[in-house]
Amino acid sequence: ALASGTESGQAGPAMNLELTAKSGKTIEGTYEAVDRGASTDATRNTGSNSNYDYTLDAGNFSFAPYATNYNIPITIVDDPLYEVNESFDVRFTVTSGNAGGGGAADDHTYTITNSSSDDPIPLLSFSSSSDSKDETDADVTHTFTVYITDNSGTVLSAGSGVDIGYTWQVGDDGDGSTENASLYDAGTSQGDYSLVGDALRTIEKYTNSDDIQIVIKGDNYAEANKNLRLVIDQQDDPVDGGEGDYTNDGANMTHDVTITNDDADPTAKILDGDATADQAMSGPENTTSVNFTIQLDAPSLKTTTVAYEASTGGTASSTAGGNDDPDDFDFTNGTVTFSALDVEETITLTVHDDAVYEDSETVVLAVISTGTQNASVGQGLTYTITEEADPPKVTFSSSDNGASGRAEADETVEIAIASDAYSDQLLQIDYAVTGTATSGEDYTLANGIASVAIGANTGTIDLEVKEDIWDEEDIETVIITLQDPTGDVDASGNPYNTRLGDTPVYTHNIADDDDPPTMNFDPTSGSHAENGGAISMTVKLDQPSQKTVTATVGVKAASTNAEAADYTGPISAESNTTVTFAALDQEETVTLTPNASDQIDEANETIVVELSGIVAGNGTVGNNEYTITLEDSDSPPAIGFDTSADDVGVENQITKSEGDTYAPNVVLATGFSTEYAITFVWGIDAATTTATIDGVTYEDFEVTSSTSDGVSGESALAAYADLSVADRTITIPAGTRTIALPAITFSSDGRYEDQEQLVLTLTSS
Repeated sequence: ALASGTESGQAGPAMNLELTAKSGKTIEGTYEAVDRGASTDATRNTGSNSNYDYTLDAGNFSFAPYATNYNIPITIVDDPLYEVNESFDVRFTVTSGNAGGGGAADDHTYTITNSSSDDPIPLLSFSSSSDSKDETDADVTHTFTVYITDNSGTVLSAGSGVDIGYTWQVGDDGDGSTENASLYDAGTSQGDYSLVGDALRTIEKYTNSDDIQIVIKGDNYAEANKNLRLVIDQQDDPVDGGEGDYTNDGANMTHDVTITNDDADPTAKILDGDATADQAMSGPENTTSVNFTIQLDAPSLKTTTVAYEASTGGTASSTAGGNDDPDDFDFTNGTVTFSALDVEETITLTVHDDAVYEDSETVVLAVISTGTQNASVGQGLTYTITEEADPPKVTFSSSDNGASGRAEADETVEIAIASDAYSDQLLQIDYAVTGTATSGEDYTLANGIASVAIGANTGTIDLEVKEDIWDEEDIETVIITLQDPTGDVDASGNPYNTRLGDTPVYTHNIADDDDPPTMNFDPTSGSHAENGGAISMTVKLDQPSQKTVTATVGVKAASTNAEAADYTGPISAESNTTVTFAALDQEETVTLTPNASDQIDEANETIVVELSGIVAGNGTVGNNEYTITLEDSDSPPAIGFDTSADDVGVENQITKSEGDTYAPNVVLATGFSTEYAITFVWGIDAATTTATIDGVTYEDFEVTSSTSDGVSGESALAAYADLSVADRTITIPAGTRTIALPAITFSSDGRYEDQEQLVLTLTSS
């Protein structure tokens, strides 16, 4: 029998069972295929299997007498499968006839040899060299199929006739521009994949593929797309690229899997470190180092670079300007780098604690796209630098302009104020104006607001001083007092931003340069009726004065001939008065009141009123006298008989008895007097006299001289009829109010008579 044959060359190989000698008997038995128990056993067609190498059904053989050869029918299958040389045994057993042999000892081995030209060795290969898989948030198992193909790369549909063992592993793709995936580490919970199953795999015979599985780990981290290189090799070929017993390298011995990241890059923002979460923070200027956190909103496996800057829009400045604008901060624009899973990095702002009082100023910190890698640009933050210092003190640069002052002139005096710090805000403070100088006349300055401009540390209050022509106090003051500005705001609601300084009061002394005024009576004389009422005399200053000017006014006795009783105050013979000019007053009056009730007939009199000296204020006296001609307004006084002893109840009648002597008195009317002598003529009214007149027989009376008149003795005068008018003329001396007439003696004639009357008369001379 044949011991071997190719699959394609021996479809029905001669499998002859032979007798070593002829026999006249019929020899019969059975035959069958027997597995040898080796890995290279060929597969028999059992009728129920689809893949087999040969068909050999168990059967019976029979040798006719004298026959020596029996062909056992065998069919070798010419399949397309690559196979190793395979063998099977044929065993026979003699069941009748007289023949020996058979059994295991006589098994015949037939080897089906594989021809590489007929069924070439398959190639081991992935179906493609690469593909991609999306990473998800959860772990996902992915399957990658390894095939066996022919030389053209076509997958062998029937597979191989042998088990093909191969190994697989993850390898480096050798591309420095890509990042290799990393094996998951349960200890750190980091990694991109984990392996499923063993590294040694088998493509079962009669199949054409085997599945490799890996788990792509799900996560929420942004990361670069990773490359996972799957590498396969023949099990029996430990050296890459060699030939194995059952396969050779195919077209795709590696398969690159791109694990595509599904997580967005984190967003970088500057973290609001206070509780407001409004992307705004603040701090005092004397906190000179302020740290800010740049935060990623999610961890990332990438190396992340975030660029930041102090952007436009802030009011603070990093460069110095004027006095009101020093550099407020230092900040270097730059980048921070986040390593894998790092979510916070720190940047620092340096604040300058300067000497300028400023409004709150802002620094706008921003994350910017230029320079930022593997992150989106998120929110920035506005940091407000607040002024911690007290507002500047505003004060006068000096307390006054010197004790001697400054001569008055039409000029603007700039009074300096100063602040103890510069500011970027308008500094304001109220002031009030007082003093001894007169507003509107000596100066112009109302209560107001003083200010120091932005960027300055000095300012002025402009005092308009006025020149005048009048005498004033030697020094007049304009006192400007700064007011406490606490809580003050201007008309627009802006705070004053100031404190009261150490010299809040300034006194501007205005020195007077005008001569004092001259005081005069104007006019200097006048005639005034005694009964004309109060006499007003005008006193004038030749120019106004700011001072109160007072002079003494009195009667100049040496030049006055009026009696003290002829006039009364305010100016009198007994007391002086004063005339006072208030500030800027140029005309006043002084008064003297004549005694209109003196009832003295007198000549015109003179009263000289004198300005005797300045007793207050500055001034000189010019025309210092006023001469009053006091014109008498009294008529000559009436005269009459003294009626004080008249009969009771009867006016101008007195009763005398015979033998009485009676000297009647002539008096001026009650209350009247005269400075002139008054001459009158007395007489007897013969028409109404019933008594017998002196000088006739049985006269009832006789006129005698009066012992009190100083004219004659008590001798009898001539008879009345013989008295001339001159004899009867009597003079009342000047200044005298009464005089006695010649005495009348009533004769005691011894006769009984009726009551008689003597009527005396007075007539002017």
